[in-house]
Parts: sequence; C-alpha cells; structure tokens
Amino acid sequence: IADSYRLEQSGELLLSFRVRKMTMPDMHVFCKDVESSKEMCLKLHRKIYEEFGKLNHDLVCLYNLTKSFYEKNKEFFKELESIEKKPLLLRFVPENKYYWVVNVEHHIIDKMKRPREIATWQIDVGNAERFDIKFTDKDNKQKRPVIIHTAIIGTIERYIYSAFDYAIRQK
Repeated sequence: IADSYRLEQSGELLLSFRVRKMTMPDMHVFCKDVESSKEMCLKLHRKIYEEFGKLNHDLVCLYNLTKSFYEKNKEFFKELESIEKKPLLLRFVPENKYYWVVNVEHHIIDKMKRPREIATWQIDVGNAERFDIKFTDKDNKQKRPVIIHTAIIGTIERYIYSAFDYAIRQK
C-alpha cells in the first residue's frame, strides 16, 4: 500500500473521489515476457469486473495503447472484449512515448452519470531497462521482465466512493 499526494486546488476535492492524499493498494507483477503478461492481465481484468460487479457497477474502460501493440495482439483485445461484453474504446498514443504499450482505465458511471476512474492495469515494457531490473531465465540468460502495474480497486478512497455511490443508488 502506497501513499500518493496531490496538491488539489480549491473546489477540486469531491467526497472520497478527489482527495489530497490517496492510499493505493497497487501491485507490480513481474512477468517473463509479453505473452505471460497478457495472461496475467486477462486475470486482472476479470477480477476487476468481479469486484465492481459486487457493487452493481457496470464498468466503462478506456484503452490507451500503441497501434503496433494492437496490431500484434488483436486476439488479446478480442478476449478482453469478451470479458466486457461490449465494444472496446481504444485511444492510440504515439509509439515509444510511454514506458507502457497498453494502459487500461476502468471507470464506473456514478449516480450523477459521471465517469470516475476506479481501477487500472498496464503492461510496462520500459521500466525494467530504466531501473536495471533483470532475472535469469531457465537457460541461465539475463532477461528483463515485463512489469504489470495494477490497482485492482484503485485507491481505497475511490473504492469507498464507489461503495457510497452503490448505497445511494439502492434507495
């Protein structure tokens, strides 16, 4: 669990959604390659849908990704679409601008019909080199892992916000 601080301006704070300090139970999962990272991301995607389904939230996801990653991994995106049961919203970003090749933002639509980002995951192909992270594979060769960054429930504060929103919608 990591603390994250922001300097919000007057009027920007909102219930438990926009706060100065957030508590994020995030994970960094090291994978041997892109293929194994995709398998893990499918599990994470299902888990996020499962957790927010308990609060009767239908999620809307925004996929930020590079065109080359999409072109090489169309079947992966079809599997993600089968979990969502609706068309994917893809936003293509410039190649090699970010350390990730796909970043998925999961949003709830709250009682006031506003999208609120809750959970996220991303496939990071750049930070292992940047931070000199290596592992030794089964052939005794040094490799760099693919890193998945994820926050299954987002921040604790945002999860509380979604629980409040659920309670309000139950009236």
